[in-house]
Amino acid sequence: MQKNKLTGWQLCFLTLQTQMGISALSMPSTIAVKAGQDAWISMIIGGLAVQIVVMIYIWLLLRCGSTSYFEFLTIVFGRILGKVFLLLTILYILFILILVTVSYQQLITDWINIYTPNWVVILMLLIPSVYLAIENISLIARFSVLISFSIPIFLILVLFVYASPQFYYLLPIGSEGLKAIIEGVVPAIAALSGFEMILFISHFLKNEKRSSELRKGMVGTALVTLFYIFLIISVQLFFYIDEIKIVPYPVLYIMKALSLMIIDRIDILFLTFWIIISTAVCINYLFIAGIGIQALIKLKSHKYSVVISTFIVFIISIFIETKSEINLLQDQLFIMLLTFTIIIPIFTLLVSLLRKKVGDR
Repeated sequence: MQKNKLTGWQLCFLTLQTQMGISALSMPSTIAVKAGQDAWISMIIGGLAVQIVVMIYIWLLLRCGSTSYFEFLTIVFGRILGKVFLLLTILYILFILILVTVSYQQLITDWINIYTPNWVVILMLLIPSVYLAIENISLIARFSVLISFSIPIFLILVLFVYASPQFYYLLPIGSEGLKAIIEGVVPAIAALSGFEMILFISHFLKNEKRSSELRKGMVGTALVTLFYIFLIISVQLFFYIDEIKIVPYPVLYIMKALSLMIIDRIDILFLTFWIIISTAVCINYLFIAGIGIQALIKLKSHKYSVVISTFIVFIISIFIETKSEINLLQDQLFIMLLTFTIIIPIFTLLVSLLRKKVGDR
């Protein structure tokens, strides 16, 4: 149906909003731990690597045609092995959802609602998310496009850093060494997670000029990379590098230090808008989990599988309480990302070429 179809620019904004999650607030410090003051160089390399992966996606998706990636796995690998890969991919998506949920809970608890029970904070995220995730992809895409207009507000707020920038904090460029910069690429790519949206929802694209429509998804990943580079440089112009390494949410601390004539706590205003983006991330991943389970067990609608996914995420998330447990999950993110969004799709492409398998046209 037409109402369940995407345009290329809607794919762009869906990808953009999925990537801009909780990690953006802590990303400057996590990369700085590895790459020091050259963290922005690591982000550039990570962004280029993601663009290469997305180009491989486009090659694979052109072979899929109108068949979803989830269904294409069974076409390429056969019914049994394809279902195994599909199940593992669904578990990866649920892992990301749990990580997003507990990271959101930690941020809100640390910064705003100190005494609010964790399960209440988690429900504050999941209830509105499931409400929209059960709808069709076109409606979800419109929501992503709508909230993207808040991004210029973030840019304007961060620009206050440039009232008294400390440019010498960036110098000398490359002083951390090549090894440190390469090590910083790992958390940089992890911070850019969400680009796999292109892989999972491309079958909703309108069939006209499919190749050019898919390339618009690359615009979304490029914009997020540029935004992250801007954030890292802005943070480094405000904090000395040793301070960045120990500050958990450097962007929020910058906002807290700023004060306008009519607004005192800019960090709360900033966080209010960012909560909406975090909700969009949760909505998008819940929808993907829903259509993944729908493909696995052949349901007529993804609505029931979205509700099931939400229940699983809620139950597991309320038992992850300490920061050390959350950090343990975050440490596994890159390995999971590498396996399910890079290695398996590339392997799928190679096998489809060898076996000459294609999806519906």
